[in-house]
Amino acid sequence: KEFEKKVINYFISEIKKGKTPNPCIICNEKVKFQKLLEIAKKLKAPYIATGHYARVKFNKKEKIYQLLRGKDKKKDQSYYLCFLNQKILKHTIFPLGNLKKEEVKKLAEEFGIKDFFKKESQDLCFVARKSLPYFIEKFIGKKPGKIINEKGEVLGEHKGLHFYTLGQRKKLKIPGGPFYVIGFDRKRNLLIVSKNKKDLYKKEIFVSPFHFISKKPPRKKIEILCKTRYKQLLKRAILFPPKKGKIKIVFKSSIPA
Repeated sequence: KEFEKKVINYFISEIKKGKTPNPCIICNEKVKFQKLLEIAKKLKAPYIATGHYARVKFNKKEKIYQLLRGKDKKKDQSYYLCFLNQKILKHTIFPLGNLKKEEVKKLAEEFGIKDFFKKESQDLCFVARKSLPYFIEKFIGKKPGKIINEKGEVLGEHKGLHFYTLGQRKKLKIPGGPFYVIGFDRKRNLLIVSKNKKDLYKKEIFVSPFHFISKKPPRKKIEILCKTRYKQLLKRAILFPPKKGKIKIVFKSSIPA
């Protein structure tokens, strides 16, 4: 019930608003780690440990716990843990943080853990990617509208803006492609596409919700390294102080979608 309320309902609500939600981040913060800490407290265990590829470090000077990327940059999962707070980090251990996946596989072999070698899943735990359109249709339904290009020419029909995300290329069913989703006109229920990949590139984004692990939002603009997707390389950017519940990030060079 708690998972449904805090994660699945959030997921549906964000899709209804036309956003691309990340339920794993919300689950880690509001369900998974909270529950593990509750159980640990009952057992009088001072720490919980998970198999995430990430690291925790206590900064003695600042007197705060820092969340660091895992040693294996290809498998780093700090991205999914970015909403964890000081209380959680204080009681959490990531034993795989200083190991690479290959090293972990060798250890698993030594320990005789055969289940470790099953195929890795990229799916959400409550719905497989292939089933996602059916899930969205069941909970939100269809709301058909026109697909237009950047000149306003009608190219086809969509079944509802909530079925699409920025940068999407597949399932558009428009002849003469490939086309990419570059925007949405929510008032007129229009899906905007382009053949030109350059139309996906932007320098500025507004982010909400946000969470500062140090609990200290910057008072003036600062230089940061940033990424907007899990496997993306870090890019240089400027982060501006929070304003009206959002933070503005301006990249040095344009990034897609």
